[in-house]
Amino acid sequence: GNDSTGQVGKLLELVQHATQVMRNQISSLLDLSRLESGIVRPQIKAIALQAFMEQLLPAMEPFARSRDVRVNVDTAVMPPVYLRSDAELLRQILTNIIGNAIKYADNAKAPFCWVRVRYESDDEQVLIIVEDNGRGFDPEEPGRDNKPSTRLGLLGIRERLALVKGRLEIE
Repeated sequence: GNDSTGQVGKLLELVQHATQVMRNQISSLLDLSRLESGIVRPQIKAIALQAFMEQLLPAMEPFARSRDVRVNVDTAVMPPVYLRSDAELLRQILTNIIGNAIKYADNAKAPFCWVRVRYESDDEQVLIIVEDNGRGFDPEEPGRDNKPSTRLGLLGIRERLALVKGRLEIE
């Protein structure tokens, strides 16, 4: 019936998203290896952050819906900001951070799980803030083992940020 068709559709959407995430992770690892080896250099350009976020977040919506998480970015009220960075590295970094916030949502709070993305800017820096009401973790724990062979998670994010002179702070 219609119930099973809806469930199949939902499962298909999840499989497609998982496949895309895996493809992106493999691509990210290869890109990072090329950057570290000097074969490829970061392509630093001005990025209109508002438009960049408006393109990035819809791709994450299926995953967020599957986890019953609302992703909120209100770019309409944010000032136009231009950031000098490598667009592909920035996409990888933000996809990883926002994806982790969705992945580790506190299901006990469903349907009130949320991830909020906003940014602030002054003359010297742009601060991209990702907040959530998830389970949380000890900020000293991630990356403590520093397994460079995985290059995923927070260690991978830090490595990518270092390539474009950025940094990650966890509160």
